[in-house]
Amino acid sequence: MIEDPIVAEVRRARDEILKRFNYDRRALFEDVRRRQAEGGRQVVSFPPRPANKEAMKLRQGPKPGSS
Repeated sequence: MIEDPIVAEVRRARDEILKRFNYDRRALFEDVRRRQAEGGRQVVSFPPRPANKEAMKLRQGPKPGSS
């Protein structure tokens, strides 16, 4: 299998970041949340939008047995 240099670079970067947190992802995300809170930027979250029923029907395709 051919190794993609971009994928290899991303994996190295991920490993370096996780190494700083002793491979504890929870500690990593706690640090991210702490830095986010200290950053002073407003974090926005939007309420979920209702599903578009017509679009869902198109994605599901025709029902079996209907022609």
